[in-house]
Amino acid sequence: MVKTIGKASGTPNHNNRTPTLVIRDSSTSVSRPASGQPGNRTRSKSWKSSILEFGDSAARKIKAEIGSSSKLKGLAKGKAAGNVSDFSTPAKPGALTPAIIKAIVQQLKTATSAPSLHPLTQACYIEVYNYLRVKEHGETLGEHGTIDDILDLFSDLSRTICGQHGITNSADIDRTVESQMSRFVKLLRAVLQSKAHTSREAGLALIKLDDYPDAPVVGSSVDANANVPSPRSSSHEAAGSPILDENSEQSSKLTTAWLKKAFHVPDSDHREFLAELRHDVNQETAVQDLRTCLLVLKKDLSFAGRPDNFRTFQAYRVWKDREITLLEQLIHTYSMRQSYMSGESICVGRIKLEASAVEAMGEEEISEAFEYIPANAASHYLALVQRAVAHDIVDNVRPSTTDTIIPLSNIAKELLNQLAIAWRISAPYRETCYLDVINGYYERGDLPISYLFDAFGKIERIVHLINPQEWHTAQFRYLLDTQNRIEYRALGAVQDIIE
Repeated sequence: MVKTIGKASGTPNHNNRTPTLVIRDSSTSVSRPASGQPGNRTRSKSWKSSILEFGDSAARKIKAEIGSSSKLKGLAKGKAAGNVSDFSTPAKPGALTPAIIKAIVQQLKTATSAPSLHPLTQACYIEVYNYLRVKEHGETLGEHGTIDDILDLFSDLSRTICGQHGITNSADIDRTVESQMSRFVKLLRAVLQSKAHTSREAGLALIKLDDYPDAPVVGSSVDANANVPSPRSSSHEAAGSPILDENSEQSSKLTTAWLKKAFHVPDSDHREFLAELRHDVNQETAVQDLRTCLLVLKKDLSFAGRPDNFRTFQAYRVWKDREITLLEQLIHTYSMRQSYMSGESICVGRIKLEASAVEAMGEEEISEAFEYIPANAASHYLALVQRAVAHDIVDNVRPSTTDTIIPLSNIAKELLNQLAIAWRISAPYRETCYLDVINGYYERGDLPISYLFDAFGKIERIVHLINPQEWHTAQFRYLLDTQNRIEYRALGAVQDIIE
């Protein structure tokens, strides 16, 4: 198992996975300070209350309509059902809108004119652009389609383009389509990010898109950004291409270099450290763990969430349905990366976990059924965020850079995203971790307040997209505790100025 890296603020609870966080009495409006200041100070209206007023006005409920995995061809059948939607209508996870489709078409048009774009990628973009320009196609996808549908569309059209460019070997086609898909996912992410602040559907689609990894699983030998094989090369030449090997090796070196610097691991120990962090993960072990996650989830025994972790059983059902859909998508995506379907190949020496045996297993036995997901996964994730912020942001802040926000490096973002997907770390917990870490450095004077506002902005987005009443209760209280500490310090500073 992966050892705990760094200091995490949470401690494992009874199932040894989700951190046990401070639980506050709902009748207490002020958290008691640790600095010895009086705890009965009268609170004024929160300076960030518009962000963190949980409930009816702060967020719109997500009533997930799970199971809408139909292809684009079947969308037109539901067109007669009407396309009027309002805030009382349940939002379909990843649902698109005509405005989003229009923005995607415009982005495709802009991307195809880039001189540095690979000819095959350009051909794929043009094919999708021409398809979506047809009024009937664009309207159907915009009114009834989802992120799944547009990615399926891109995959199908990309396979056609591969044939036109002389790529006929099935392995080469799969690898090429995977490479093009990663680029298209990045394009979609850019479009959705630009519209998320004005469109609820765009924000929900962006969250759903986060579960489509645009890079390989940590430790994987497959590079999603590998160069496209030459149309004239044979499958043998493509498989052994020095360019592919070089790119994969370069990506691994960059990640290794970042980890060594961020965690101050000496050269003599970095191999052991990486093996410990990655736990020799590959596509097969990742799929097996995701299948186990799905299995225990269906039995209401998931470490990521159980019925008693939510305010109501209905909130748990909404979360569970959404989690099942995401796990099924991930299993399919990761399985296709190495052209095998999960269940057909099982790790050597591993006994397949049967559904009938899950209920009879204890929590420790269930925990041992995972090969890649570590115990205390949430605490591990928080520790990684702490180190990433320290290395990428705090160490690079200078007096001359106080007016700009330094983001996490692409390597850190990619690593954290991969681990969050594999370890089932929810979006609310991820953003709260970032706020908590940023607040810690702000308290010590290492970061200006602009970083705190930026972190609050990330929380605001999540709060308005996922009703906190539907959050895991421990994650809700973690955010409430963090927010209360920030508010109390801010109010104390104001009183000190007045006095």
